[in-house]
Amino acid sequence: MMTGHQLVEMEILLTDEIRQVEAHLANSSDSTAAVQVDTSIGRLSRADAMLTQEMAKEARRRMEQRLSKLRLALARLDQGEFGLCVRCKKEIGFERLQMQAEALVCAGCAAE
Repeated sequence: MMTGHQLVEMEILLTDEIRQVEAHLANSSDSTAAVQVDTSIGRLSRADAMLTQEMAKEARRRMEQRLSKLRLALARLDQGEFGLCVRCKKEIGFERLQMQAEALVCAGCAAE
């Protein structure tokens, strides 16, 4: 079972991670804007711009997913369920949670 100190540490870590992801999402909105059709640039440049845009959209989607997982982890912490594997109900290692605070399963279940 995690100590009170560890729970406070995880709450701080989760809150900081949420702030960082929110800031990153707020600053990345320009890179997902539609590619303007400009005949002065070549076909390859336009294709490159479209590829870059798609990569930015995918990165943004992943960040949004991570934000949802972090918020869920913070809610689980508030409910007293944080740090328990959703599969086997055993405790998730503190070191694992420090590295991946949004983890829902223990290392054993993740390896299956």
